[in-house]
Amino acid sequence: MSLILNLLKNCFCYDGFINNLNSEITINGKSYSIKNLLYENSTSFTYLILNNTNNLALLKKITCFTTDDVKLTLNEIDHYRIFNNDNLIRLIDFQITQEIEDDNDSIFRLSNNQTISLDYSNQSLKICYIILPYYPLGTLQNCITKQIINGELQWDDSQVLQVLMTLSNGIKYLHNRNPLEKISSPDTYSKIDIKFDDLSTLKNNSPLDPLDDSYNSATLSSSTNNELENNHYYIHMNLTPENIMIDNTQDSQLNAIISDLSTCIPTTMIRNTIDFKEWIEDRCNIFYKSPELLNKNINLISKKTDIWSFGCIIYQLLYGLSPFQREEQLKGASIVYSISTCKYSIPENIEIFKDVTIKNINELNEIIKKCIQLDPSKRPTIDEIIDDLEKIKNNNV
Repeated sequence: MSLILNLLKNCFCYDGFINNLNSEITINGKSYSIKNLLYENSTSFTYLILNNTNNLALLKKITCFTTDDVKLTLNEIDHYRIFNNDNLIRLIDFQITQEIEDDNDSIFRLSNNQTISLDYSNQSLKICYIILPYYPLGTLQNCITKQIINGELQWDDSQVLQVLMTLSNGIKYLHNRNPLEKISSPDTYSKIDIKFDDLSTLKNNSPLDPLDDSYNSATLSSSTNNELENNHYYIHMNLTPENIMIDNTQDSQLNAIISDLSTCIPTTMIRNTIDFKEWIEDRCNIFYKSPELLNKNINLISKKTDIWSFGCIIYQLLYGLSPFQREEQLKGASIVYSISTCKYSIPENIEIFKDVTIKNINELNEIIKKCIQLDPSKRPTIDEIIDDLEKIKNNNV
C-alpha cells in the first residue's frame, strides 16, 4: 500500500488552486485571496495570498495521504509555534481539513472527476494549510538568481556578513534547543477539522519513532563524532538557499530567516530504519546533502550535518551555484561521487560577476573549507563559525 501511496503522491500532485488564482479561500473563518503560485515540490505548494486588510502572506498547502503524513505536518507546525528566534519563521495560522466531502471517506478525486479508492484503515486525503509571513526580497536563492541575471553582486561585504551571521544565529538556536523541553499546545489539535480513529495516537506518537534496538544510545556515545555524546538538540537536515528568506529590517540591515522547518527533527527521532532512510532520500536536497546523509550513515548524523550545508550555502552565495553543481559542470563529475569523496574546488575569482571585489573572500573561503569536510568531527561548531564571522566583521571596522 505504501508503494501505491508514493505513486499517487508523485503522479497526482495537481493542485486546483493553479487554475483558480485570485479566488478566495477561508481558513479558520478568515478570507484570503490567492494571488500567485510561488513554489512547489513533491509534498506541497506555496502561494502568495492577500488578507482582508491588504497584507500579503504565504500559504503553504500540504497534501497528507496518511496519518503519518499528518503527524509529520503537525511536527512542522509545532516547530513554527514553539521556536522563538528572529531567524526562524513564525506561524500566523493553520488549519487541517478533509479534502473530499464525499460520503465515502476514502475516495481520491482527480481533476478529471474520476475517483480512486484509498480505503485503508478509514484514512483519506487530508489537506493542511499553513499561513506564514511574506518577505518581499524573497528567498536567498531568489537573490542569488537575480545577481546572476544582472551579472553583479547586489550586496556589499557588510551585507554578505549580515546574511551569514543572522543565518548562523538561527542555526545556533536549533542546535542549542533541547527537544525534551518541548510542550505541544492542545490548541494545535483543535484546528484539525477531520476525524481519526485514535486522536490520542496522533498526538503522542511520531512517525519517526525513537531509535530501535539495533541503534541505541550506546551507539551514539561510542560514535567517533563527539557531538553525538550530547544528542538532545534539533538538526534542520535540509538547509538550502530556497529554504532561507531574506528580510530588510527597519534599520536597513539584512536578516536571514530559516523558512522551512518541515525537515527539522530532534536527534531523538533519528533511527536506523528503512523508513527513516527513505525520508532522508525524499526530503533532503542532494546539492547541500552531507556525505553521511547521502550515504545514510545514520550514526554520523548530527548538528555537523547542518554545518556542511552552511558551507555549501556560503559557496553558492559567493559563486552562484553549489560546489558540487560546479564540479559537475566543470568536469562532468557525478554529484554523488563528488559529495561522497568531498571533491570540489574554489574558483580563483568570482567567475559569474563582472568587476567584483569581495574584500573578505579569502576569509570566507577558509570557512567554506572548514565546513565542507568529509569527517563530521573535523567540521566546526556553529559557535566557532560565528566567532570567525565576528572576527571578519571586526577587521572591517
